[in-house]
Amino acid sequence: MPNQIFEKQTKHDSNLEALRGFAATIVVIYHLIIHSSKLNGGFEFKKNIIHWSPSGHLMVLVFFMLSGYVIGKSYANKPNFNTIGYLKKRLIRLYPIYLFSILFTIALFREDIRSIIGNIFLVQNLFTNCLTKNDALWSLNHEILYYLFAILLLKYKINSQLLLFVFSFLLLATFKIDNIPCIIQDYLVGFIFWLSGYILSTFNKIDNYKPSVNKLISVMLLLLGCDLLNLFARIVNFNLKIPNQISFYTLTGIVKIGDFCLFPYALYAVIIFSSINFRYIKILTWFVYLNSIAHLVNLLFNHSFFKTEMFYIPTVFISLSLFFHFMTKPLRLSLQYMVNLGSISYAIYVIHYPILYTLSKIKVFTGTTLSYFIRVLIFTGIVILISFLLEKKLQPLIKKKFT
Repeated sequence: MPNQIFEKQTKHDSNLEALRGFAATIVVIYHLIIHSSKLNGGFEFKKNIIHWSPSGHLMVLVFFMLSGYVIGKSYANKPNFNTIGYLKKRLIRLYPIYLFSILFTIALFREDIRSIIGNIFLVQNLFTNCLTKNDALWSLNHEILYYLFAILLLKYKINSQLLLFVFSFLLLATFKIDNIPCIIQDYLVGFIFWLSGYILSTFNKIDNYKPSVNKLISVMLLLLGCDLLNLFARIVNFNLKIPNQISFYTLTGIVKIGDFCLFPYALYAVIIFSSINFRYIKILTWFVYLNSIAHLVNLLFNHSFFKTEMFYIPTVFISLSLFFHFMTKPLRLSLQYMVNLGSISYAIYVIHYPILYTLSKIKVFTGTTLSYFIRVLIFTGIVILISFLLEKKLQPLIKKKFT
């Protein structure tokens, strides 16, 4: 989800806008693939084309980290933090489009009244389920809690690195408790991603440096391939003993301790796109690439690679990522289209799910590869149009009225 809410980006932060535009696009593609049978009447993308889908979940984790980074950049250095003003800005930016998404969903589909009320008050996951036809909204509950936690950092100047240590310790402590509500680990893991982004905002940028298009494309390709080619994740998940947990609602447990295996990739992406002067960037670069390459080599040696199609596309992405990483000749390409998508990515995230389900109601011209791609084109046009109207027309009017 682009569920993080950004302040007005500075000219140097257009790369961050491109990153969230890319992440929002991947979330949508992920849902189009895993819900292909709903969009296109029984058509299974993974059976008819290839058994692969990008990691939409990784992109939500990237959004959490980006959210912490931008909140830190926007507020951390202000001498007099105004809590009411901060909450008002967050609410104006977050809630109108979010409420439109809820009203749009319940106007088209029947939803449980308890879920409707819980989602309106942003307490899904805690006290109720998400809307069944818009369960991408689960992350908005996380986001609003992180905004509230941010007040401790911004108003009371609590040491963010100490807080990161405390939350990490609490997360480890949950492994000693059986039958723990998994929502607790959800929030701890998500907050650690968010807080890491906040800490990154305290780093200086590299003077007079902007990463090349080659490097940015390389990072995007790496994010597309790292989920399935992640030796660190394979080792950790094989040896990790998760305590018995209680899940109260359908999407509790969606953020989990194993997500830390994706942490280096999210961290690497935010550092590169934000041009942060990070002392250990070379070590981190070596780790993220060697970790994926090592998994690929292991798959080839134990003859697992060709037993399923799921590793083919990730291998192509990792290979292309390495190619662009080491390419010395700069590409004459612009990522402006990603920047444009980034500027409407929040609306894209909260509105795309019910639109997908709406198209599933159309029972003509369906069930084939051709109809699938035509429906994808129609879906994309509708999502971008509505998102543009929400972000560029509705949101400025609301902001002007209330500020």
